[in-house]
Amino acid sequence: MFDPGESATVGATPDYRFWMAHEHTFLAWIRTGRARTGGSNRHARESAARGMMHAMGRLYMLLFALEVLLVVLALISVLSAEDGDVRALPRFVWIILILLFPIVGSITYFAVGRPLTTAARPGWRIGGGFPEATRPPRAPDDDPAFLASLEQKSRREDQEMLRQWEADLRRREEELRQEKLREKKEDTTGSEA
Repeated sequence: MFDPGESATVGATPDYRFWMAHEHTFLAWIRTGRARTGGSNRHARESAARGMMHAMGRLYMLLFALEVLLVVLALISVLSAEDGDVRALPRFVWIILILLFPIVGSITYFAVGRPLTTAARPGWRIGGGFPEATRPPRAPDDDPAFLASLEQKSRREDQEMLRQWEADLRRREEELRQEKLREKKEDTTGSEA
């Protein structure tokens, strides 16, 4: 058995039990990553590094999404601005700058080239925005006068067709009467002979 009172002296052969205990502790430290000076946790540092890399990946994706959003907003703004409202450069130059240098071009456009809008633009007025004198003509199917003229034209055509049918019927009836009279005359002339 081990007696703590028996201590190894310097230069004497060490007790194997101490050596084995130290070996087990050292191996445990290696397994858990504490073999470095100061008992630091390598595993914890690697895990933190992996977590930081994962967080950096998320940050890069967020920054990329913000860059795409900035470019899309800048392109929408430059394309929807009126021709004379874009400042500093022509519109197509701003588009090229935004597409070639997305971040710098977009920020520069918003800082320098974006139209100044101090007054609200007039919205769509009642009546389509046209003064009464310059209002475009109505569509034919919305114009009451046009619809009335169509109805009158249809009535006239119907009356004309009815008149033609009646005239045709009278003519046919007259032809049938004439034919019956001829047949009677032939019968009467044929029976006398």
